[in-house]
Amino acid sequence: MVDLRRLRIPVTVSLPEQSDCVLKELGSAAHDHRVAAVERAEKGGTVGEPEGALSSELREFLSRQKIFFTASVSGDGELNLSPKQADAFRVLGEDLVGYLDLPGRRAETSRHLRERRRMVIMFCSFEEDPLIVRLFGRGQVVTRDDLEWESTRSQFDQEANDCRGIILLRVEHVQRSRGARVPMFDYRGLRTSRASDAETSDRGV
Repeated sequence: MVDLRRLRIPVTVSLPEQSDCVLKELGSAAHDHRVAAVERAEKGGTVGEPEGALSSELREFLSRQKIFFTASVSGDGELNLSPKQADAFRVLGEDLVGYLDLPGRRAETSRHLRERRRMVIMFCSFEEDPLIVRLFGRGQVVTRDDLEWESTRSQFDQEANDCRGIILLRVEHVQRSRGARVPMFDYRGLRTSRASDAETSDRGV
């Protein structure tokens, strides 16, 4: 039997001029497959088992949370991580969620989704029972100029009239983990100075 590990066969590959973009997309797809493989291999561990849809149990958990986080990446690899108020979030279907993009200093998530649609939304419990839920999928920005604006906006309350747009996420898989090291916090309420965020100039970080 031939030991394939001992074979050293030189390979020459000619890449097109657009190879950088192609490699980025391939790298992203490969990373997604690796993540899914790790999750399946670690059933019962800290990573948890991916799920295909939002169960009634998960929906109930999401509805109790006061904050969630979104992560996205631009076409050139710029990362963005943002906290959001959970009362702007809605479960719109078995594999569809969305939230109001309220006025703020920047609109990085919207810009990233127009360049590269990958996004993660994370909820975590700050109460006694620990749980972290991550929603992986492809995002979409719905604005007032889009045909689906009215039908999408109608699934939110009147606050939708003041938002910049609505962010939708088609959930491809759900990841749960225990989150026992997340500390507990008491919820005190929403800030009353939210409008000032939109008036503040963007000075960068």
